[in-house]
Amino acid sequence: MTETLKETTPIRRETVSLAGREVDLCRAGQGGELLFLHSGPSPVYDSRSFLERLARDHTVFAPGHPGLGRLPRPAEFRRIDDLVYFYLDLVDELGLRGRPVVAASVGGWIAAEMALRDPGLFSAMVLINPLGLRVGAPMDRPIADIWAMPRTDRRALQFARAEFQSDDPAGRSDEELLELARFEENLSRYAWKPFLHNPVLARWLGRIRTRTLVIRGAEDRFVAEAVHRALAEGLPNAHLALVSGAGHQPHVEDPVAVALVIDDFLNDCRSTEGSAPR
Repeated sequence: MTETLKETTPIRRETVSLAGREVDLCRAGQGGELLFLHSGPSPVYDSRSFLERLARDHTVFAPGHPGLGRLPRPAEFRRIDDLVYFYLDLVDELGLRGRPVVAASVGGWIAAEMALRDPGLFSAMVLINPLGLRVGAPMDRPIADIWAMPRTDRRALQFARAEFQSDDPAGRSDEELLELARFEENLSRYAWKPFLHNPVLARWLGRIRTRTLVIRGAEDRFVAEAVHRALAEGLPNAHLALVSGAGHQPHVEDPVAVALVIDDFLNDCRSTEGSAPR
């Protein structure tokens, strides 16, 4: 059966005070709670359709990463670790402990680091083309140097479909352009060196026993397939699923296909005693 995106689910976006800081928080849907950690400048910059699809069956909480979107970077936040510890507090404050997480790209990296520090935090994890891990020899480039190329080339590297490879600023609101500028500036602050990975992560993956689905857009030219295979193999309870015809952000290019893969995974988790997402 082929599914299409039909009616949209209202997304409520507001600035709230959580974990001692202002947070750009999107909420949508009803059902079991789920945390979504986004890729890109905000939860809705490129991922609105995917967020709406997740919200059909879940109450989705989608915070914007501090400094990578609507709100400025807190002056003391300098590393991905700062986002990780902030989100650990946020999960407790939102009452999302023991719920599943769906996380993409830099959000996938953050989710993995959270689970590393608190292995019982999530009932299940879905990591979509996550950053955070590096494989290969020192001179290899398993993660492309996106900051050494024009933005148009970066889009072409990350998306397989032509309609997603261009992002004309004229089609974006002033708010979205500000979010994009913040994202590009502060992601480089958080993850310039080491470049978009944590060299310690690989050797501690065995701590994360949470059932995990690693989803990879098969045409991703930003992060090498070997990275995602190594992650799925290094996690004790994970497997890898490929989405054909999509690149680094398959949930943006094909939100329905990715959501269906996630539905199957979470339903399987629910049916398995001891690993059921609530």
